[in-house]
Amino acid sequence: MLKAVLFSSLLFFSFNTFAQDKNNSKLPFEITADQLEIIRKNEQAIFTGNVEAVQGNMKLQSDEMMVFYKMADNKKDNKGNSVSKVESKGNVVLSTPKETAHSERGIFDVSNNIIRLIGKVVLTSGKNVVKGEQLVYNLTTGQSRLLSDEAPQGSKKNRVRGVFMPSS
Repeated sequence: MLKAVLFSSLLFFSFNTFAQDKNNSKLPFEITADQLEIIRKNEQAIFTGNVEAVQGNMKLQSDEMMVFYKMADNKKDNKGNSVSKVESKGNVVLSTPKETAHSERGIFDVSNNIIRLIGKVVLTSGKNVVKGEQLVYNLTTGQSRLLSDEAPQGSKKNRVRGVFMPSS
């Protein structure tokens, strides 16, 4: 019971920083990379090489980042193009000034304000570490879930694991 409470507390406190700035979605989303390829017919931009995206206090880094966008229907539309989804692959790191999450892949569903980290997820906050296979984080509500992997029938399932260091 104590472990479940500690785990829930760590997830709440460690990822609460992402949700603290409710206006993050209104802030500019700046991406830098070594290369950019735009595929207009697919409404897709592919950034490769040392990719870093920053919005407010949140930073997303990866080897490759695909940005899916919707073109404005006409030039008179002042809304311009809008990003619907961002997918990251390879050495994905999501961080704030106090917390860090590592994974193999990441999907940011911009319309629903949900981040999903997939593959060998490691969350760190200070000396506390939590590991799982997938993290689903709702930036609007601040709710997060860390999931274990789906093991094939007859094999052992990797479980969610947390190590919490006592306060000094």
